[in-house]
Amino acid sequence: MGFLTGRVGEKRSISYQDFWGQGGNAADLLGQGMEAALSLVPLYSATRLLADQFSSTPLQAYRQNGQLAERIPDPVLFKNPSVVAGGLFAWKYRACTSLLLRGNAYGLVTQMSPLGWPTMVEWVHPSTVEVDDSNYPNAKYYLRGRPVELFTNRHEVGSIVHIPGYSLPGRTKGLAPITAFRLMIEQGLQAQKFSVDWFRNGAAPTGHLKNVAKTLEPEEASVIRDRFEATTADRSVFVSGNDWSFDPISISADDAAFVTTARLTAGQVASVYGLDPEDVGGEAANSLTYATMEQKGIRFTTFPLRPLAIRFEEAVTEMLPKPQYTKFNLDALVRADIKTRFEVHQIGLTTGLETLDEGRAKEDKPPLTPEEIAFWQANYPKPAAVPTAPAPTAKA
Repeated sequence: MGFLTGRVGEKRSISYQDFWGQGGNAADLLGQGMEAALSLVPLYSATRLLADQFSSTPLQAYRQNGQLAERIPDPVLFKNPSVVAGGLFAWKYRACTSLLLRGNAYGLVTQMSPLGWPTMVEWVHPSTVEVDDSNYPNAKYYLRGRPVELFTNRHEVGSIVHIPGYSLPGRTKGLAPITAFRLMIEQGLQAQKFSVDWFRNGAAPTGHLKNVAKTLEPEEASVIRDRFEATTADRSVFVSGNDWSFDPISISADDAAFVTTARLTAGQVASVYGLDPEDVGGEAANSLTYATMEQKGIRFTTFPLRPLAIRFEEAVTEMLPKPQYTKFNLDALVRADIKTRFEVHQIGLTTGLETLDEGRAKEDKPPLTPEEIAFWQANYPKPAAVPTAPAPTAKA
């Protein structure tokens, strides 16, 4: 079984091609898979935007203590999750792009702690994994044609962690966007190629130089054309008699079919990923505008990003001993202006929803030392008490 077997706590040497190279029996788009699809600019923009924000959002660990959630130090899995991907940012990035493009993220458990919990998980190329749903819901997994156990059923090195994206009833595997919308992507790629060929190969002449006095033979026309091009190549002034006329030929960008197709493709890609068209190079679908960048950030965090985060949180939580769990700090992506943030902190302090140390932590500041607390209490007044409604008086 090679890298599919191993002793608990044993770390094995893994090559890049073992885990992220092409392979498997699945038919890839245009014969080149995700790489070919990503040459479509709107698709690359959409997946890059989501993966960048997803990976840069802090992933934090907690322990459930009764009704309270206690923040705990990062588990070993967060510190060095992968030999191939490197740090936590790149590790999350690979899982996210796999979900966005292929609708599934598959992780191979390559190292376990002495207590039997994963300390390393390598995300493998989705094309290398096959899922057999013939005995649904007891699906069978195959990595490069070899059977592997699902992690939730068998906690050991060599088991597979599966995060499905868009899911259908009766199916274990998530729906792959680049397969479901293959025609749209191929149309966009063809329009993109056509636009390059149009300008590279000179699909339209740059102008019409004609002699209004006589008809030229082909040989004469070729000589005049060459002289004209040689003279105007360095933007010099072209001088002629009164028997010549030059009409430049141009094509309106709005009249070119490939431009319209490109805009349509950008809007469709944005719709697939829950983004605004202008985020991926398209045009706004309506007159809706955002008053502030904060409102735009709230919309982005609420709709396209949160579902990705929840899927990943649930999968990673399964890799931690109970009652530990993980949660993305999505609020870190939506930061108000300084004045608004400090007003919110003041409200939290006066209402008891937030302590001084908690507020400082949100501003990336360390807790106050005892000396600083004493100085603060001696020199600054305590926050005013929150007014409360008077108690109702008993009726006689």
